[in-house]
Amino acid sequence: MPLQSICSISSSGNQATLTKIADGSVTLNATITNCDGVIQYSQKSVTFGVPELYGNASWYESNIYNIQPLGGSATYVTVPSLYITLESSGYNSYIWEFIGSSSNASYYTSHPATFGYISWNSPLNLYDWIGFSMHTTNTCGTRNDPMYFYYEGEVMYYSIAPNPIQSSFTVNIRSIRNNKIPPGRRPKDLSIRRIQVFDNMGNLVLERTGMGITKQMSVTNINLKSGLYTVKIFGKDVQESHSIIVRP
Repeated sequence: MPLQSICSISSSGNQATLTKIADGSVTLNATITNCDGVIQYSQKSVTFGVPELYGNASWYESNIYNIQPLGGSATYVTVPSLYITLESSGYNSYIWEFIGSSSNASYYTSHPATFGYISWNSPLNLYDWIGFSMHTTNTCGTRNDPMYFYYEGEVMYYSIAPNPIQSSFTVNIRSIRNNKIPPGRRPKDLSIRRIQVFDNMGNLVLERTGMGITKQMSVTNINLKSGLYTVKIFGKDVQESHSIIVRP
């Protein structure tokens, strides 16, 4: 948040006066020239009230040098586990209040509570989630901010049976947990539109097209040599690949 949204500033000589407009934190940078003409630099952070959580929280997957800021109350990730860090200057203290989650979620937090870890166990489903109400406290008071994380990474939507196969197989939409659709997202249309089969050289050897909204599609009368093949399944909103073995 820019400085002018949080406070106004006026300076005179060696003094600066900041007047609060809204809660938040700002960083002041000063250039100081002493009597010998030597230039020095100074930096100072100032917090007004209890700052909003999202400007003081970040997350990363495994490398702390690839840290990402929280963009707001809902964060969408493509990894099944992540770390969360909160501003740790000592001016603010935090309480993590667990709100709820999908059944495969787990978490732990540190003490003091400036660090957390969350994960979702397999099988993963679209929009697996976990949520907290974060209580931030400093000498100016306490504020509460919601913090939700949603998984929207790789998910296996389809199954193939039997496998290995001889002359036929069937593609089905897997039975998956139907998580509540989060704000700004929509459910994916998984209806099967097309199936392609490729040999181990990448050549297209078979193709079938579905008719209308199809939750199941069977491929019959297969006449392929024994070996390993790749099946590509095309839904309206997703595309997925599986390996199959053809036997005599």
